[in-house]
Amino acid sequence: MIKEHENSCLQSHLSHLTADKDTNYSLWRATKNFKRPKNHVPPLRRQEGAWARSDYDKATAFAEHLHKVFTPLTSNDLAKDDVIASYLQSPNLLCFPLKAVKLSEIAGEIKALPKRRLQATIC
Repeated sequence: MIKEHENSCLQSHLSHLTADKDTNYSLWRATKNFKRPKNHVPPLRRQEGAWARSDYDKATAFAEHLHKVFTPLTSNDLAKDDVIASYLQSPNLLCFPLKAVKLSEIAGEIKALPKRRLQATIC
């Protein structure tokens, strides 16, 4: 049944092709999509038992599942949880605090650079 439908679609599409510039003179381009294997994604059963058939429903079902699976473990120390939550919500998590540097240290590092490298960085 499916092969007959694909075959009739292919025949219908090929019958409209012409040997002019609009079809790029190529039947290969028209048939390559039909030759590719079709990836069938089956429907998913949601938590409430209904089937998720559309892409949006499937994405929602996955999001609900991942939200359920990756919930943090409960803790008995609420003060520690508050400290961790405030740390995670603070900006610049990946930036480590900079240590104080003296101007003479920077000047020493610049003088230690090779002359060619110094000229390349200035230009």
